[in-house]
Amino acid sequence: QDFTYFIQNFTALNFDKVVEPSRQASFEYSLIPSDNFNGRPFGLVINLNYQDAEGKMYSDSVFNETVMITDPVEGFDSEIFFLYVTLAALAILLIVVLQQTVFSSASKRLTSSKPKVEMGTQGNGNIDYDWIPKEHLRRTSPRRRHQNSGSAGSGSGSE
Repeated sequence: QDFTYFIQNFTALNFDKVVEPSRQASFEYSLIPSDNFNGRPFGLVINLNYQDAEGKMYSDSVFNETVMITDPVEGFDSEIFFLYVTLAALAILLIVVLQQTVFSSASKRLTSSKPKVEMGTQGNGNIDYDWIPKEHLRRTSPRRRHQNSGSAGSGSGSE
């Protein structure tokens, strides 16, 4: 193993505990590796750095073994669930696009054979005139209105 290569360094806690001579002590240290390391073996080395009463520093390797980092066992895997949801959404989208393509080309073939004819409002039997005010329903053309106003003007001038 190459101990000069560090993948993740956990040296974040400083305990500063005094242990009396000829005594033992236990320290709890939580290691939380990155999720990228799941499912692979790694060499785990734990070094204990301490000093004696005179202030002289020592370093001992208290743990040096290969450990296997495994995925936590869960009843529900959210990554797989959202993968299936995404695949289902893409499948539905593909079906809708294909359906629109097929039916739009089929409707173009059917409608292109019949030319569209605009009928307008030639048949007055289907028109509902009840909502139009009565004064707007007079059917006089602009020519008739002009002729009527001309004859009315000449008659009023002769009196």
